[in-house]
Amino acid sequence: DSIRAPGPGMLGFSLAVLAGLMAAMASVLSKLALEEGGKTVQTFMCGVITNESCSMVALLVRVCCFLLVFLCNAVMWSTFTKALNRCSSTIEATATNTSTNFFATAVFGKALFGETLSLEWWMGSLLILFGLLCIHHGARGSVTNGNTKSQDEATDERKNQ
Repeated sequence: DSIRAPGPGMLGFSLAVLAGLMAAMASVLSKLALEEGGKTVQTFMCGVITNESCSMVALLVRVCCFLLVFLCNAVMWSTFTKALNRCSSTIEATATNTSTNFFATAVFGKALFGETLSLEWWMGSLLILFGLLCIHHGARGSVTNGNTKSQDEATDERKNQ
């Protein structure tokens, strides 16, 4: 068996997932940089560095986190734009990006900050994901004259008639 390059749809899906992960990472970095008093960074840095300079190092880390928010957002928008071009529809890219961002943010919040999520949050998240999947499934194609076309193609065809 030979290894084949992923098709354009798979590349678009992968780019949308990466964009969602970058958006979630921007959220984490923003929380680290701007949380009240920088408690998380301060506690971690003073646990690693045992001298008086831990406060200064913690401030430097927070400034770096703040600057990295902009880098993550730039990468997110770049990959999301590419995903929009590579996915079979804009809904596919948007639904994938949104659901990845949503769930990655929850996982990062639990893993890094010990945030607890209620059963209602998970049920609401599953409903949102189900709604995104329904939108995605509905946008996969509409049948016109026996030919399956993407929603964008079908819309363009109706405009031209």
